[in-house]
Amino acid sequence: MVRYSEDELNQALEAISNGLSLRKASLQYGVPRSTLQLRLQGSQARSIAFSDLQRLSPSQEAKLAEWVRIQHALGLPPSHQQVKEFAGRILHAMGDTQPVGRGWIQAFIRRNPSVKVQRSRSIDSRRVNGASTEVIRDWFKHLAIPEIISIKPANRYNMDETGILEGQGSNGLVLGMSETKSVRKKQPGSRAWVSIIECISALGYVLNPLVIYKGKAVQQQWFPLDLSPYEGWQFTATENGWTSDATAVEWLQKVFIPQTLPQGKEVRLLIMDGHGSHTTTDFMWLCYINNIHLLFLPPHTSHVLQPLDQSVFSPVKSAYRKELGYLSQWNDSTIVGKRNFIGCYQKARTAGMTMQNIRSGWKWTGLWPVSMAKPLMSSLLLPTTPKPSASSDQVSKGQSGGKEGKEAEGWASASSAVVWSTPRKMKDLAGQLKLFTELDNDASTQRLLFIKVKKGFSEQSYNLATAQHKLELLQAQVNNTAVRKRRAVQIDPNTKFANIKDIQQAQIEAGDKEDDEAESSASDNPSEAGSCIAGDFLSFVYAGFPFFLVQDRDGNVNGFHNVCRHRAYPVVEKQSGKASILSCKYHGWSYGFKGNLAKAPRFDTVDSFDKSQNGLHPIHVRVDPSGFIWVNLQAGEPDIKWEDDFGGVYQKPRMQNFDFAGGYNYDHVWEMELEANWKTVIENYNECYHCPTSHPLIAGVSDLKKYRVHPSGGCLEHEIVNKKGHDEEDEFRRSITFFYPSTSVTITQNFFYIQRMIPVAPTKTRIENEIYRSHNATDAEFAAINAFYKQVLDEDRELCIGAQANLNAGVFTSGALHPDKEKV
Repeated sequence: MVRYSEDELNQALEAISNGLSLRKASLQYGVPRSTLQLRLQGSQARSIAFSDLQRLSPSQEAKLAEWVRIQHALGLPPSHQQVKEFAGRILHAMGDTQPVGRGWIQAFIRRNPSVKVQRSRSIDSRRVNGASTEVIRDWFKHLAIPEIISIKPANRYNMDETGILEGQGSNGLVLGMSETKSVRKKQPGSRAWVSIIECISALGYVLNPLVIYKGKAVQQQWFPLDLSPYEGWQFTATENGWTSDATAVEWLQKVFIPQTLPQGKEVRLLIMDGHGSHTTTDFMWLCYINNIHLLFLPPHTSHVLQPLDQSVFSPVKSAYRKELGYLSQWNDSTIVGKRNFIGCYQKARTAGMTMQNIRSGWKWTGLWPVSMAKPLMSSLLLPTTPKPSASSDQVSKGQSGGKEGKEAEGWASASSAVVWSTPRKMKDLAGQLKLFTELDNDASTQRLLFIKVKKGFSEQSYNLATAQHKLELLQAQVNNTAVRKRRAVQIDPNTKFANIKDIQQAQIEAGDKEDDEAESSASDNPSEAGSCIAGDFLSFVYAGFPFFLVQDRDGNVNGFHNVCRHRAYPVVEKQSGKASILSCKYHGWSYGFKGNLAKAPRFDTVDSFDKSQNGLHPIHVRVDPSGFIWVNLQAGEPDIKWEDDFGGVYQKPRMQNFDFAGGYNYDHVWEMELEANWKTVIENYNECYHCPTSHPLIAGVSDLKKYRVHPSGGCLEHEIVNKKGHDEEDEFRRSITFFYPSTSVTITQNFFYIQRMIPVAPTKTRIENEIYRSHNATDAEFAAINAFYKQVLDEDRELCIGAQANLNAGVFTSGALHPDKEKV
């Protein structure tokens, strides 16, 4: 059987088109004449003709092949097994649960000649000369490949894990008795290991940290009662206090990905060391489906090439040791446990992890702006020589400065015959002032008196500072040694990490902390729906109108324009949170959860002022039986009633398969902007006529011939029929409903998302995607369905931008709509 490649066949066809005979082309390129004749008659290549029989579509294989090439260029080529696992996950996202066959990898390589099998040769880390010139020059080639050069600095990140002993302070220089050569400094007794995962961007920003304790579970007694400084932090526990494979994947999914979402299809670069937890299939798969390129540092080079090591961790640890030293400075019985550790680290992190330090780390490692000269000029690459110590004559010069002070002291003691003592009480000072008035106008006497008064005040200032410092230390000791009930923090199995809300709840259950809202919630609304409590709020801005929703103590959700009635400043400034009262920081006007004006400072004496006429401007809010909140910016009942457009939508049979209130939890939100009018975006969403040619994932699981869109009041209901093999019991049972004018809800068994299409400008739209996760979805299932719909939305984005560009040109006005497939 004659063997030839597709490239050889194409070369033969090109030669024929340039005048070479069929017979000579067959002989020269080794391609059968019959094959050439068939191609000239219009037959397709086998890879194209039988592409419908491939497990992955050509576009999916092309993307996978591109990823393999990039990983090879970055120094981490994937194994056969990893590529097969990736293919299996892509199929699983399409509803195909059958594993790929034994010969799939060979067929994949044959269909994608840009990749080939190569033998991997590992180098023992002991043979690598760490931060050598050769190693650094070779590694910087990775930063020069086109895919990496195009990544913006805002999308470049460095992640590393640092470890701290809870009670380990500094071994630096201290002051002691001159008679001894050295001194042993007492350290607080705790020696438990804690790890922290930190991540910084090339622009100088820092992500919220993940703190990893040593233990079986996070305990509420490890934390102080005031958790406000740790908003956004995540906490977990492992057996040894180090990161594990599962922890690394969870950090990537719950911390890095949602906190670094780029615009549209922009690529992110994550630079880190080559720890085993960073090279697992799960970790690399998450990066693959979220368009994240991984770049691993060479072994033993982090002190030269890692921004976090270069100028961030050092000042943070130095500040931590100082904070730790304060705790043992005055009272050696202070024990630094987990409660004091977290406080010390938070203060040290604030002091050391500044934008200036972060940017300096990127600059001096040469990672941004990219400059190989920076690490090559590092003194850490060169042998260093100790600096000469100060000579004895320099020391003697330094000691001679005390002469002036001795002369001043001698002059002061001899300048007056009156014996002045340092006043230590107000009574002492009064007596000496009385004596001063009875003396002659003796300048030396006056000077000596004021020297003594100054000394007295200095001593009092010192005593006051000492007392305040001791008070702080005693408070820290009380916080750490107070008997607290042991209670593990209950963590949502879908999140894996504990946050401050989880810890607060555990403290309340253990009786260490009072629930400020428990009494009113329990007595006023025992059947309160969901997990919200009084004071929980969410704020929004749509079409230039800021407003917010807040739950009151009766369990009702109320909505108001986010405008203070005094001088129009926003009442709520965060996107979400919890408040005990709604207070405007401009002039201190405060409002209750029902919008009533509670306090207007200094207006109580203004007779003509009526508080009841100065409450917040309300908006219309409706909560349907499924728990969805509908908002209309009119204050009263809307002119167009909700029932007229949306009444009964929650009673549709297609909505009865999903338990919204009890089956799903909010997970994250992500946004994208596109250069297209909002109507262009909505018209694209509400038809699937384009799905066969534009959405291979949807085409893989849906019978698109039966796809229909049905208008129903203010809704468009998408009727979806699964392909054979993806029946009603399959995970791809789903419901899609569009609500006029610009919102949609897409629901599956593993997640649902609310999509809001918000006009920003005539040719610009912002899309908000609010994601909710099913309690029953595994991490792999949730990641797969997220990747499925994110790819679909990225494909829609390109379609809308392309169409809008031609609409802007003014050539196209309208086109024919298919009567069944397009009803917008």
